Amino acid sequence: MTETQVSSMILDDGAPSWSKLDLEDINKPARDVLERYSGIPPERVMGHVKDVRDRALKIFPYPCIGAFCFLQFCISELSCYHDIKRLITTGNKFLDLGCCFGQEIRKLVADGVPAANLYGCDLDPRFVELGYELFRDKDVLAGNFLQADILDPESDLKQLTGQLRVVNAQLFFHLFSWHQQVQIAKRIVTLFNPTGSALLVGRQVGGKVAIESQLLRPHTFFTHTVESWKQLWAEVSDATGTTWDVGITQEPVVSNLRSLSGPDGYIMVFVVRRVASA
Repeated sequence: MTETQVSSMILDDGAPSWSKLDLEDINKPARDVLERYSGIPPERVMGHVKDVRDRALKIFPYPCIGAFCFLQFCISELSCYHDIKRLITTGNKFLDLGCCFGQEIRKLVADGVPAANLYGCDLDPRFVELGYELFRDKDVLAGNFLQADILDPESDLKQLTGQLRVVNAQLFFHLFSWHQQVQIAKRIVTLFNPTGSALLVGRQVGGKVAIESQLLRPHTFFTHTVESWKQLWAEVSDATGTTWDVGITQEPVVSNLRSLSGPDGYIMVFVVRRVASA
């Protein structure tokens, strides 16, 4: 994304364009969770969602928050979703990395997965608190979230070293530079149980050209191509002595994010599996 494209997304009042996006409807899966799991009356769901979104943007204007991406339960759309539920239900641990409001965890709980095996992690605990408000379930999930920096080896994530079976990273990796993404991937490898299966799933904005940009200064974002994402995991494999199978599919960018992705942008959905050593 060029500097001109980035500048065009800033409105006259200095606010990013995605902070002004409106919500016309709420998809059925999200409405079902908010009404049945959270117990919010149907007529109040829309206003409740908009209020939480607006307060979250005051913490940090992430495009995914402005575009209401937290209403998408992305993990449940994966073909391996039933495998993920089975792994967690049989006692394996799951981490939602950069969870923000933790909507993916709420979907899993609503689908019958035991909450005790689910963990969420975010750098800013204010997003976790807003997640409790959004889903009205602090009494249910009070101990499931960690405030931690994935790039800090001494953060609270340290307690999960060698324990995880599944890591979910939705719209997360593209918030970092190439170097930071490599460090994050290597850290994730250490969090996985060293034996048996290990599964990283997620999605990120992709493009035809791999490029670094500063959409929100001073933060540097790296946008991948299919080839560069596989190259990253080849580098991680060499550094960690592990082998990973990288599966990728491409999906259209949701309408609210098209101005951010550019004309050649797409959503890169990835499933990264550890390959057992011979």
